[in-house]
Amino acid sequence: MLMFDVTDTEGTHLATIFAIGIPHAASLFMAWCLCHDGRTPARISVVERTWGEDNQHARHHREAVLAELAGIGTFDPQSGWLIAPADWSLGGDDRA
Repeated sequence: MLMFDVTDTEGTHLATIFAIGIPHAASLFMAWCLCHDGRTPARISVVERTWGEDNQHARHHREAVLAELAGIGTFDPQSGWLIAPADWSLGGDDRA
């Protein structure tokens, strides 16, 4: 399990995803966008994130690996995946 950052063409951070690889991360993000927002961005960049061992993301990564889970956001052992906010959308209120 690896951690990926998804950005749009302008470099705006859209999501952090735990997945087994770039295609898996891109598929998770696109499926989430379709289900949540009804559309997907025209182009995205998916890049593996690196971090130091003392970083909070390293803890989330270890928890995701131990739980054998993939998803968008961060993993909390008490409540599961913390998904992006419910009011999040790709373009604010202008839905396609």
